[in-house]
Amino acid sequence: MLNCGHDGAMTENSRQERLGGLSPIRSGAGGTGWLKAALQNVRRGWSDLVFPAWCPVCAMPARGVCGACTARIAADGLVVEHVSVQGFDIPVYSSAQPEACRRVVSAFKDAEHFEVVSVLAAVLEDGITRAVGRHSAARIVPIPTTSRAFRRRGYWPLKHILIRCRFPVGVSIGLGSLEWVRPTHDQRGLDVRQRRENLEGALVCADRGIAGVPVVLVDDVVTTGATVRTAVAALLDAGASICGVAAISHVRQHAAD
Repeated sequence: MLNCGHDGAMTENSRQERLGGLSPIRSGAGGTGWLKAALQNVRRGWSDLVFPAWCPVCAMPARGVCGACTARIAADGLVVEHVSVQGFDIPVYSSAQPEACRRVVSAFKDAEHFEVVSVLAAVLEDGITRAVGRHSAARIVPIPTTSRAFRRRGYWPLKHILIRCRFPVGVSIGLGSLEWVRPTHDQRGLDVRQRRENLEGALVCADRGIAGVPVVLVDDVVTTGATVRTAVAALLDAGASICGVAAISHVRQHAAD
C-alpha cells in the first residue's frame, strides 16, 4: 500500500498546466513491464519520425492530445451518475467528455501513445478528489488488470495513470487490494447478463485490513458497469465503506469495461 502526501487542491490554472504537460509514463518497480514500456517508447519515437502524430480525439496533427481538446476536457469537468450494488447507491465520477476520454484511453492502452497519460491522470485525479470528499483516510483501490492483458501489454495501464495523480494528505493506494481469482472471457460482444455471469465471483478483496475503511474504487472506462459492480461487491463483502467510483470515462454502450 502506498501513502500519498500531496495536497489534492488545485487551482484551475494549475489544472490546465497539468493537463497540458505531456511526458512519458514512469515505469513501476518489479517485473519486466518497465523494459517493454521502454522499448515501446523507443518504437513510438522512431515511428513519429516517419508517420505524423494525430490527436486521438479530433485527429488533427498533434503529439498527444491537442491543446484545444485538452482545454475542452478540462473546462467541461466531471459528471456524476450512480450504480446500485447490494442496496447501496454508489456515485460514479467521470469526465463530462466520455467519448473523447474513451478515445484517449484507447490511444494509451491499445496504440501505445504514452504521451497522453498526463491528460488521463488529470481527469482521474479530479474524480478521485471528488469521491474522497471529507474522508481524509480514504484508500484508493484500482481494478487490477487481468493476467491476460498484462501478458499482452507488459504493464498495468491504470497503475501508470495513478502514479501521475496527486491526492489529499492521508489518502493511501491499495494496489493489491483486489485480485482476480479465476480467468474470465473477453467482455466484448457480451450482453449485460452475460457480463455479470462472466465476472461473478471473479474478483475478491485480498486486503484483510480494509474493514471499515472508506474506499474509492478506480477504473479507466466504465460501460455496462459489470466490472465495477463485481469489484464493489467484493469490497463490501470485506467490510469496506464505499465512498464512490472514479473513472476516466463512463460510456454507456456494449463494449469492454
